[in-house]
Amino acid sequence: GGNITSLSYRNTHLSYTAKNYNYNVFDPVGQRSDSIYNYNDNENIQQVRFTALNNLSLLLGTRTKVEFRNLFTQQGTDQTTLRTGRNFEEQFEVRNYAFRYQQRTIYSGQIHAEHTLRPDVSKLSFTGGYARTWSQEPDFRRIRTVRDINTTDSDTPFQTIIPPGATTLDAGRFFSELSEQVITGKVDYEHRMDGEKLDMKLRTGVFMEQKDRTFDARWMSF
Repeated sequence: GGNITSLSYRNTHLSYTAKNYNYNVFDPVGQRSDSIYNYNDNENIQQVRFTALNNLSLLLGTRTKVEFRNLFTQQGTDQTTLRTGRNFEEQFEVRNYAFRYQQRTIYSGQIHAEHTLRPDVSKLSFTGGYARTWSQEPDFRRIRTVRDINTTDSDTPFQTIIPPGATTLDAGRFFSELSEQVITGKVDYEHRMDGEKLDMKLRTGVFMEQKDRTFDARWMSF
């Protein structure tokens, strides 16, 4: 028998600026495509991940071997976005904010047993598995603020956009949760048949899988 265990932890920080441009259809008369908007997205992301792995094997006598395999991962991502720039069609200078956190949990376990019925002739094996995935986005928040694109006074405040009806662009919040579990089972039988000219193996078995998934989401806007 034997045992293998591994633990890992990672904490990463990422910061960058993404350029986001959009243009109208090319105008053959003016020989140009007018700009719709020009944005700079300042992204700040922190990601933390913990992983644990354990493989255990046991020998029961001379004919039976049992293995137990486990893998667990926990990950969290925290993201902040600040968008600045100009929307030329709407004639606004923009300053938008988005705050997002997402966590994910993954577990996978498997037990495998192999028993030799007749040495070098026949053997029977069994494998059972269980996997669980859980993902949650508890509160994705976003908001838009604007001011006139022709403003010359840098102290002119930005105004928060609160639309008369709910939209997917303006002030809003989003919640989601995903849960999935998988159960598997497998039984295999192998028999070796020796012949004068051919060395053949007969293999047969059954396999089953049950998978359940639920997803809940809620979106609201002000």
